[in-house]
Amino acid sequence: MNINCSKNTWLQLYLVMFMLFSILLSKPASSSVLSGMIFYGHEVHTFQPCGDNKTFWIIASTYLRQELQTKSRAIISSPYEAVYVEIEGNIIHQTAAEFAKGYSGTLIINRLYSISRLNDDSCQY
Repeated sequence: MNINCSKNTWLQLYLVMFMLFSILLSKPASSSVLSGMIFYGHEVHTFQPCGDNKTFWIIASTYLRQELQTKSRAIISSPYEAVYVEIEGNIIHQTAAEFAKGYSGTLIINRLYSISRLNDDSCQY
């Protein structure tokens, strides 16, 4: 297999990986159970907690990303439609990569408890 990538592409990939590892290896935070809205689509993976206007870029294992994508596609009617989730994760108030700089930080998802269509009662406590 022949992979033709410029040095600049490899450097960008290296920097993204370095930033991810530095975030993940920085002081370990305890996981929290969070509820809110996930917007999941092509090049968009964000979470907004209930009752908060902050939006976080999502990082998850390949398995969890596929599970989120599959389950959200099954219940939404249009791309980028929000779904309600209850998850376990860690919020880090740093961005993971250049493309995530416009967000309040990064959410590392460890576990998905539930996912459902967003409705008026979704974020009511």
